[in-house]
Amino acid sequence: MLSPLKVLPPGHFGKPTKWNAGHPKNFKYKVSFAVPHFISNKKAEIVSQYISGFDYWAELLTLSIAEDTELTLVVDYPLICVALLLKGDMNEQKLGNQKLSFTAGTEKIFYLPKGDHKISLLKDDYIVLYFVPPRVYLEEMAVENPKLLQLLKKVEKSSDDGDMMDSFHFGGDVFKTIMQIEERHYSQAAITMVIRQHLLKLLTNYHEHLTGTKKLSVPATTQQKAYLVRDYILNNLGNPELGGLNEFSQVFYISRKSLSAEFRSLTGQSIPDFIASRRMQWAIELLSSTNMRVFEIARIVGYSDTANFIRRFKKQYGYSPGRSKRK
Repeated sequence: MLSPLKVLPPGHFGKPTKWNAGHPKNFKYKVSFAVPHFISNKKAEIVSQYISGFDYWAELLTLSIAEDTELTLVVDYPLICVALLLKGDMNEQKLGNQKLSFTAGTEKIFYLPKGDHKISLLKDDYIVLYFVPPRVYLEEMAVENPKLLQLLKKVEKSSDDGDMMDSFHFGGDVFKTIMQIEERHYSQAAITMVIRQHLLKLLTNYHEHLTGTKKLSVPATTQQKAYLVRDYILNNLGNPELGGLNEFSQVFYISRKSLSAEFRSLTGQSIPDFIASRRMQWAIELLSSTNMRVFEIARIVGYSDTANFIRRFKKQYGYSPGRSKRK
């Protein structure tokens, strides 16, 4: 995905901007697998750390404001993003014809119109984790949420009016997910699936607050339910008690026959084959990009029994995972 937005310090509006690669000296909030760069002047320092895939973007923005000032938010194309304000308060910011507020410890979904927008910030430090999720995740939520459907329509129409959905205070589950993201030390290839899983966790958490339920409500059609089952599997791939066709048909209120047919139509695989192949794909990525041992990788990708993992790996690829690490 192309970079969705940029935050520029005072004095850079309309001028060429030169970002420095890496982190500033003594920077505290490093994310090891992300791409870092920063820009600064006497009034502000902005550090961006991002990772992106073909259909998502995730970025940790750290803003150190030395004096009350006005920054420029440059949005290259209309988009919907989920933002978590980890530190600082951003009140009464104008996006298009709308005034939006954002307080520390909350998460919110924004529609950001294309263009250059001014952001007024008081002297303070601000930390924002935002992500543009895969479109399919938003479409699934919009099935039962008219407000999100309205935001999606604004994207399609390239509306000039900024907008936002309800704001919720996040609890320990969100911080736990963020810590899990920060603790990853994998390469770009290996982290993509993991990041998608964590983004879905954060989006699901927001959805649960929005609907007042701790169980994801299920859309009406069997095709949409198959999408939810697929994303549930990807979100919980490392759980050895993930379950299978029987469990998913009960949780998502769909017959075994319908779910089996729709899932195969969506992915080209049965549910057990999909789970096994994605776990093996994840294992290959970890074997090739980390120094972890085979038993550690087995546990991460959802196998409590290392011998079982090795047997399945050899059946899939024709050689042992230990040999794969030596290649």
